[in-house]
Amino acid sequence: MSDTGILVIQHGDFPFDFIEKERAMYERVEGVMQRLSEKAKTLDHSPENDPHAADMRTLADAVRNAGYDVEIGYLDFALPAIGDAVNTLAARGHRNIVIACSPGLMMRSSHSLIDLPRVLREIMSARPELELAYAKPGIPYDLYARAMGKKINTVLGRESPGAMAMAKASRPGTAVVLVGHGDVPRDFIMQNMGVMKEAEEHAARWSETVRDWPRTEDNDPNYYDTLVLVTKLREMFWPVPVEIGYLEFARPSIGESFDKLTAAGNKKIVVLGGTGFFDRSSHTLIDIPEAIERLKKRRPDVEITYAYPDIGLVKDDLARAVAFKVERALDGDVLPL
Repeated sequence: MSDTGILVIQHGDFPFDFIEKERAMYERVEGVMQRLSEKAKTLDHSPENDPHAADMRTLADAVRNAGYDVEIGYLDFALPAIGDAVNTLAARGHRNIVIACSPGLMMRSSHSLIDLPRVLREIMSARPELELAYAKPGIPYDLYARAMGKKINTVLGRESPGAMAMAKASRPGTAVVLVGHGDVPRDFIMQNMGVMKEAEEHAARWSETVRDWPRTEDNDPNYYDTLVLVTKLREMFWPVPVEIGYLEFARPSIGESFDKLTAAGNKKIVVLGGTGFFDRSSHTLIDIPEAIERLKKRRPDVEITYAYPDIGLVKDDLARAVAFKVERALDGDVLPL
């Protein structure tokens, strides 16, 4: 394995102080995404057309198997919305509901610390008789590293650690809204390449503007938490080198981290999606493969293997991560709303 390197792709986030300083620009970004989100909600989200939603249902089933009463609610792009999921659980008689981010949103980020709390405050205003407990954002690093390690080991042909005990609810029947990001259906992407290309060009310009913004734990906790996670992965796979490359909004870019690995003499690179990319989505099925193809054209002498998303491989580990956050919320570890 001396010539093998691991490249983990993360999404990247807007630093909070960048959002405040460049409020007009950020609101333009939000406006574009909101219009796309509202359009996407009206489209076909069948399993073939929206594999992200299909994988969310697989994960939700694994969390239900732990003993929770689970409904999925999406932040953007898909239905049911989070408020709809809350209403469904309330209609079943629940008055105390835990809001838990799915693994793709569980990191501390602008989504989990700004966008989702705003949505939850609106729901609480509309349904004051309900008690919503929002599980504090932040990932259980060991469980995430374990899940990512399974993906890497599968590509490398290595054995992964044995199965852990299944997650189990301490209070069976606890109501949980599992919050997913949501995705744009595949047929819309393919049939509206002009619209999507324009959105991608805007995103690319915004990404380059913010990539070199100074990062701290306060202004970009997603970046900081990624550093902790990559340390776990380096310990797990040492001496195989592990690098993080950001799809957008932060450095190092995918290309920069790839170049670092190849400059060190690695001729075989395993690429996998990071914390936001466990499931099938437009990012993991389109954006990341396209980035890999660009790398292959630039360095045809390097063997690049993509660990395609496989929710079945990691669903039990991810369900444990969700259960961990739910149990912590029941013990009072919540983000005040």
